[in-house]
Amino acid sequence: GVISVGGLVLLAVLLGLITTRRLVRPIERLSASMTTRASLPPCSRLATDFPRNEIGTVAQAFDDTYNHLELALQRERLFTADVGHELRTPMMAALSACEVLRDEEHLSVSADEQMQRIEGSIKDMRQRLDTYLMLARGESDCLGFARASMAQAVDEQLQQSRPQAQRLQLTLLLHQGGTAAAPSYPVPLLRTVLGNLLRNALQYAGTGSEIRLRAGDTWVEVQDNGPGVPADQHQAIFLPFTRGAQPSIDNLGLGLSLVKRICLNQGWAISVTSPEGGPTCFRLDCEPSRK
Repeated sequence: GVISVGGLVLLAVLLGLITTRRLVRPIERLSASMTTRASLPPCSRLATDFPRNEIGTVAQAFDDTYNHLELALQRERLFTADVGHELRTPMMAALSACEVLRDEEHLSVSADEQMQRIEGSIKDMRQRLDTYLMLARGESDCLGFARASMAQAVDEQLQQSRPQAQRLQLTLLLHQGGTAAAPSYPVPLLRTVLGNLLRNALQYAGTGSEIRLRAGDTWVEVQDNGPGVPADQHQAIFLPFTRGAQPSIDNLGLGLSLVKRICLNQGWAISVTSPEGGPTCFRLDCEPSRK
């Protein structure tokens, strides 16, 4: 009797192991296929390698979801590539027209200044376009970008923001503490980050407010004494299409989201502090590891 019971127990264990292995093996194979799916050609399907049971249903659902996301990502990349390619032609034509007009016409001093502004804006558009394409491709190298120190970038953005600040009756104050051996950073990326931080401060700071810029070799702070940002919104304001309580018509809620994506791409750090009632301070650290 003991031998019979022991044999039955052993047989039950063996049958359990065999059954479990037959059930688990397809799941392990499906898991391995999902892990290596990114290395396969586009629109590949895993469901064809599995029987039409529960495992096959899971594989089919994975195929449908993954291929849908893959096609959506491909359409987005093609769109950004097409936009980048097609917009370069009219921008080059505009620059050429400016050069021809300057060579053929004797421009006055004021007209020449306006022409320089037009040329500078077109070149700025081209650099911004290169920035967006770099972010869309997921790259982080900036080999073809001009470079400048933090002090130079801050001073440039401050001069561009002064006319708008005067129209809004705002005061711009700058405190710089840079050194002669300051590191340099990609100009288009730094210009985009600083420009969006300043525009955000100009938009939400009330009439008669002060906007203070404090900058060092590797960091900059933009502070305004506006109404402030609620504590529960400090992370949400960096999400796309997030706007403040009183946004302007031309504010799409993408500026701070773009700032966040550039910082993630370059390994920079962006943070915000805003106690109740203000002031609100955005801080950019281009070399946070050295803090």
